[in-house]
Amino acid sequence: RLDDGQWHHVVVVWNGVNGVRAYVDGRLDGQAAMELASPPAGQLLEVGDDAGQMPTGSLRDLQVFAMALTDEQVSGLASGSRTLPSGVELALSPAVVRSYWAAASEEKAAAAAAMADPCTSDLDKAPMGAASGILDDALGLSADGFRDGVLRELFAGVMAHARAICLTPRKASVFAAVLRATLSAMSQRSETSQRVGEHRKMSECFADYKRLMLAHSFAGAAEAPGQFGVFTLPEVRQLTEYMSETLFQHYALYQSVLVIPHEANRMHVEVALCRPRDPSGLRRGVAASQTQRTGTVGRLGAVGGADNAATAGLQQVAAVEAAAAAEDADEAAAAEGGAVDLAAEAGAEGPLTVDEHHARQTTMATTKLATSIGEHDRQFDGQL
Repeated sequence: RLDDGQWHHVVVVWNGVNGVRAYVDGRLDGQAAMELASPPAGQLLEVGDDAGQMPTGSLRDLQVFAMALTDEQVSGLASGSRTLPSGVELALSPAVVRSYWAAASEEKAAAAAAMADPCTSDLDKAPMGAASGILDDALGLSADGFRDGVLRELFAGVMAHARAICLTPRKASVFAAVLRATLSAMSQRSETSQRVGEHRKMSECFADYKRLMLAHSFAGAAEAPGQFGVFTLPEVRQLTEYMSETLFQHYALYQSVLVIPHEANRMHVEVALCRPRDPSGLRRGVAASQTQRTGTVGRLGAVGGADNAATAGLQQVAAVEAAAAAEDADEAAAAEGGAVDLAAEAGAEGPLTVDEHHARQTTMATTKLATSIGEHDRQFDGQL
C-alpha cells in the first residue's frame, strides 16, 4: 500500500524484453508485458495522467536511468546502500553534495558582500565554515591536522570543479567516490617496482583511476552488464584533465603527505646548568719559559742539520730562527723580571685597573715588536 501516510521507494523498470516491472521498497510488486516500437513524440517523461492531473501525495528524489536496473540495483537504491556495482563506496551521497553546494554558495555570497561593503555586511552572521564542516562529517576528517586539511582542500576543489562543469549531485557523488578509491590505492604495494614494500607509482594509480571512470561511463556500462552509466565521455575527459593538473601532477607530494606517516614528538626536559667559574686575575699570568719558546726552533735546526740535501737558503733561515730564539729567550728572562717588578709595583701602588694594565701591556708589546723588526732588518742587510 502506498496510501498509508508513509514514504515509500517506488521503481518502475522497462527493458523491452521482460516488459514493465514495478518495485515497492526494493521488492518486486508486479510486472506486465509492454512493447514499444519507437519512442513517442513529445516529452519522454510525464508526471500525472493524460489529463494532467497529479497523483495524490508527494514526490521527491526523482531519478531517471538510461538502462534497465537489475533486482540487486533496485534493492540497493531502496536500502540507501552506498556501494556501487563496481565495488566503489560513495564517500559523499547526493544529498550531502547538495548541502555542501548550498553552504558553499552562502559562504561565497557572504564573502562577496564583505568585499563590496565591509561596513554594512553581515559577514560575522554568515555560517562561515559550514561547508568545511559538512565535508569533515562526511569524510571523517578532524578540524585540525595537516593531513586532514590537505584532504579537505582536495575534495573542496573537486566539488567546486564538478559544479563549474554542471555535473549533477549524483555525478559529483560518484566522482568523489572514484577520487577516494584512487587515494586509497596510493597506500597499496606496487606491483611493478622491484623494491619490496614500495607504494604504488603514479602510472599504477592512474590506471586504477582510468578503470573506475570508464566503468562508470555510459560507454563502459554498455559493455559490462550490471554497471551504472553515470558519466558521458566529454565529462570523463573534463574530469580527467582536472585530475591530471591537480592530483597526478603533484602525485609525489600528495603521496608523501597522505601515505607516508609524519610524526612530530615534542619532549620537555629539565637541565641543571652550573654557574661558570669566574675568570682568573690578570696579575696571576706567568710568561712562557725559555724551554717552551726554543723547543720548536731547536727541532727545526736539528732537522736542517741532518738533511744532507738541504739548500743554503734553508740553512740561512735556520740560522736566523736560532738567533731569533736566543733573542726571545733573553726577552723572556727580562719579561720575567719585568713581571716581578710589575707585580711589586702593583703591590706597592695598589691594584691596577684594566685600562692601566692594557696600556702597560701595549707599550711592552710595541717595544718588543720594534726591537724584533730591527734585529731582523740588520741580519737581512748583513746577508746582502
